[in-house]
Amino acid sequence: MNPLHSLLLDWFQSNDRQLPWRESKDPYRVWVSEIMLQQTQVTTVIPYFQRWMNRFPTLESLAKTPPEDVLGYWQGLGYYRRCKLLLQGVQQVANSGQFPQSVDEWLKVAGIGRYTAGAIASISQSIPAPIVDGNIIRIFSRLTDSNAPFEQLEKEAWNWASLNLNHKNPGDWNQSLMELGQLVCTAASPKCELCPISAHCKAFQQGTVALRPQKKERPNRKFLAWSIDVSIKQVKNSQVLVGLKQARANEWWSDLWVLPYRNVDDKTSKEQSDDTFTLTSGENQIRFVVTKHHIQATFQCVLQDESADLVFFTQSELETLPIPAPFRKILNKVLK
Repeated sequence: MNPLHSLLLDWFQSNDRQLPWRESKDPYRVWVSEIMLQQTQVTTVIPYFQRWMNRFPTLESLAKTPPEDVLGYWQGLGYYRRCKLLLQGVQQVANSGQFPQSVDEWLKVAGIGRYTAGAIASISQSIPAPIVDGNIIRIFSRLTDSNAPFEQLEKEAWNWASLNLNHKNPGDWNQSLMELGQLVCTAASPKCELCPISAHCKAFQQGTVALRPQKKERPNRKFLAWSIDVSIKQVKNSQVLVGLKQARANEWWSDLWVLPYRNVDDKTSKEQSDDTFTLTSGENQIRFVVTKHHIQATFQCVLQDESADLVFFTQSELETLPIPAPFRKILNKVLK
């Protein structure tokens, strides 16, 4: 018997967090949670998951909803391609009439890769399947005291996860590994004194925990400076409308609604005119990150009657429109 199984499962039974997606083993709920948790912290996901499930409680209810309405419930989570692929995959499964019944079948669903297929299959269907993500790579690296480069380490971690599968309780086993990585075997300040498997950890014995895994080289950052126009149109009863454009398929935030933006060194940039006004100095700038791009944006309000490139919305309409977080932050500042 694998000694790690009993040690880690006993610890998990006493320490697992009461998370909303663990309230049932419904494959749809597990699926949505796994997609939301990609690149996003648990504490951030919880309110989004609860709001999502209140609006789309079943796979069928999501499958029949227009994409723009679905994106509105994803806004704030970022990485919107996840949402589009989730909807595409849900529609695919709804049309088939049943959930996939194996890891191989899950892998045929849009937006589902090796980790997600293994997570859904093991947690919701008790199918023995390995999973590997950053948490498990870190645990494996420390257990074996491996200093291998990331790509090699990831391959070795998949092999380790396959060899150490718990066939009797695959879902809890995989979740216990994830929980250990998130709560104890963390990237910074790991709590080795609380680890249930520290006696089997070579890095702990060698005093090299802080050095494992080898740090992955970060891509070079690219810094951009943007100018963003907030086009304002006043109509009857002093109501204010705001102009947005829908990003095209080949642009960032495709299909979402954004404020017009441009690089400040763009030769087509507009000169400030009498119809342009800014907020108090220091209040009209925001900074944010898109993939490897670090962006500092300066925004200004522009009084505008009509524009062929923009669609104008009321403030109440803006509340439910799928708008990326940086642009919503600007709107909140302007319209407060």
